[in-house]
Amino acid sequence: MNRIILIGNGFDLAHGYPTRYEDFINWYWNKRVDSFNGNLTPTSKDCLCSIKMTSKNTYNCWNVFAFNLPRFLHKLSGQEVIQSLKNESELYEFTLSPFFKSICESIETKGWVDIECAYYNHVKICLDAAKHSDNNTISISIEQLNHQLEYLRKLLIEYLKSLQYYNRGNEDISNIIYGAFNPDDISVSNQDAYNAHCENYGTLIPDGKDAEVKYGNKIFSNPCNVLLLNFNYTPIAIAYLLIQTEELKYGGDITTGAIKSR
Repeated sequence: MNRIILIGNGFDLAHGYPTRYEDFINWYWNKRVDSFNGNLTPTSKDCLCSIKMTSKNTYNCWNVFAFNLPRFLHKLSGQEVIQSLKNESELYEFTLSPFFKSICESIETKGWVDIECAYYNHVKICLDAAKHSDNNTISISIEQLNHQLEYLRKLLIEYLKSLQYYNRGNEDISNIIYGAFNPDDISVSNQDAYNAHCENYGTLIPDGKDAEVKYGNKIFSNPCNVLLLNFNYTPIAIAYLLIQTEELKYGGDITTGAIKSR
């Protein structure tokens, strides 16, 4: 019997890396504020967010605004700068695309977001709007939505690649990946297959004076092979590969590594 490990974002979080969507959005705001430098216009805009200085603003461009930000003591994060701009509605026109707004609101209220679900909901909104409109605007709306999703995807990859990773694993996690099968995890329909596996590949006897009380007559056995399927853009799973295959990839592709159990 073999074991397949499906690796998602929780795997990165378990290793202490800031890979939540909230971390990504905070990085995005830092990036936006950094882009104020050298911007000689009163408008800062991308497909997700537009910030315009109003006529009441004493600054004539974002470059001047950036020059007046504290750089050392009491330096503000990008998120703090953006929040201050949102609070000054007479001086700044702050506009989020509906798609990006729903993402930010979900993070603020729930602490997480399902971007695919948010995208699907806005696709439905576009389709519903088209049914009640005489103008053929649906293709443009969908096109803009797709552009925003692709823009977010590229930004997310850029953010994840900017993090510093360490090629070392966690012993507890490694023990779970390569540890013996727990008989309680085997479905009833696969008990015969598990018993055959134990006969062919041997069994383990738990150590310790409390083992008999804790485990009783349960039969433990190691998997023959372990397969890691990494759906992240990060290379953290590489630290757990005993044998790295030529197909191993990350940074936009699914990482797959077939590895023999030790």
